[in-house]
Amino acid sequence: LLISALAVSGHKANDATNPRQAIQAVLDSITKDLVAANRTSLAARYDRSGAVFLGNWGMRTVPFDSIPDVYGPKWTAPVRFHWRNITMDVIDSRNAVVYAQFMWYDSATASSLTQYTGVFRFDGKAWRIRSDHESWQLPCPADTLSK
Repeated sequence: LLISALAVSGHKANDATNPRQAIQAVLDSITKDLVAANRTSLAARYDRSGAVFLGNWGMRTVPFDSIPDVYGPKWTAPVRFHWRNITMDVIDSRNAVVYAQFMWYDSATASSLTQYTGVFRFDGKAWRIRSDHESWQLPCPADTLSK
């Protein structure tokens, strides 16, 4: 029994230090916080040195103290949200890249598919977002399909 208990506890310890599982837990928490419109928790997920935001709207570097402005009064939470096609590339013990898509539901029927790339950094306590790149699906002009 003792050997079984040690084996199980050792397995759990390994799970706790597994970057992929820890990052997936962050993604799962982001899902909950987005739908709950928990702006404070969302802002706290970013790297303390700040973050680089990229997407269809352009690029901007935001110091950590200004990240709550990203989730300011103009930001609206989704009614539903879920990640799709998540791929993680763990670079080393402190850095990882997440490639994914997400579905953002503005209402029960209105949704959008967005491409996501996130650079995550482990600060010794938690995995935090250092760069956040979101690009939503844009209509593809018909003439580009034939080229």
